Amino acid sequence: MAGYDARVDLDGFAERWPEERRNGFLYRLDVRNVLSAETTVWPSILEDLGDEQYCLPAALNGLWVDQEALRNALSLRAERGPLPPFRTVLVTLVWNEGESDHPLSVVMEDCVKAPDPDSHWHFMGYDVGDTYLLSALTNCGLRLRYNDDEVRALRRTWVPHLNEFHLFTDLAAADDFQSFSDVRLEHDHAPTFIYGIYVLKPSQ
Repeated sequence: MAGYDARVDLDGFAERWPEERRNGFLYRLDVRNVLSAETTVWPSILEDLGDEQYCLPAALNGLWVDQEALRNALSLRAERGPLPPFRTVLVTLVWNEGESDHPLSVVMEDCVKAPDPDSHWHFMGYDVGDTYLLSALTNCGLRLRYNDDEVRALRRTWVPHLNEFHLFTDLAAADDFQSFSDVRLEHDHAPTFIYGIYVLKPSQ
């Protein structure tokens, strides 16, 4: 696993994704929400926790190492005022032939694995991002690297594989996009990795 977090509830898409941002970064333009392992894309309610977070066990890039650490972080955040609506999220690293490249691969093997399909977690899809969770799928600008014709061609290729949250549901498609991203982002964000996104069911 990569870690746990408390992300803003599934609303506010129009405010976070105005037309210019959608056209510049997204492959599929008709999604209702954009979810991601990256907090720039799917914000955490704990981003303003400040130096207090360093007294708690953290995992990758601001994620929390277990649910107890997350609960403690939420308690600290609650001391500042009422918590906004949020969803409890688990981010996992897909264990494939590239896992040895990840700087946390040694410690991740002994951490929590992906939840069982019949557990209290709902699988939302796969994101593809760099070591620090920066998403190659939703936060690496298309318009900065490709012309209009190239952008249209890329969308025709990848849109059929993306769900309503702009995530891959098929691991083979995510793997293909990872290979594409490693070439595309060779000089800045490669190598990339596949991250699974799970959300705790509301009743839990």
